Amino acid sequence: MAGMLVARVRASRGPSGNGYRGFGRDGKPCRLLLCEGGAEMTIAYHEDDDTRVAEIRVGGKITTEEYDRAVMPLQEFIDRHGTVKLLEIVDSFGGYDPSLIWEGLKFDFRNVRHISHVAVVSDIGWIGPVSKAAGALLPTRLRTFGMDELGTARDWITQA
Repeated sequence: MAGMLVARVRASRGPSGNGYRGFGRDGKPCRLLLCEGGAEMTIAYHEDDDTRVAEIRVGGKITTEEYDRAVMPLQEFIDRHGTVKLLEIVDSFGGYDPSLIWEGLKFDFRNVRHISHVAVVSDIGWIGPVSKAAGALLPTRLRTFGMDELGTARDWITQA
């Protein structure tokens, strides 16, 4: 799950270079993930404690460092709330570092029972069918959406 997400984001320089507290679309405080020096990111992470929704956007090739920068706060979010919901937005996908296969499987195995709902948003043809196939094997409620349905996906995951 967490290893298969996507969107390209331009990040501004944060105090530590790797993340800080900011404000989300709704004006509420949220955790933002930043790259060193304001570089373009492959993975962007946003969480909302009130709705227990974590949002991950991925674009391009996922490196081990970027994966860790998203998965570590996601793990903390799960540990804090017990059960969470996940919104995955895949704008583009350029593959991932092969070493992430094992790391992704370990994360998924450890946390699958703590993720109640997943909304996968993408216009990439194979993402929807692969997500649905994986979702059929998991205890998680999973729905797929096109990019033009991002608002609907956010509504669904927030209200789930």
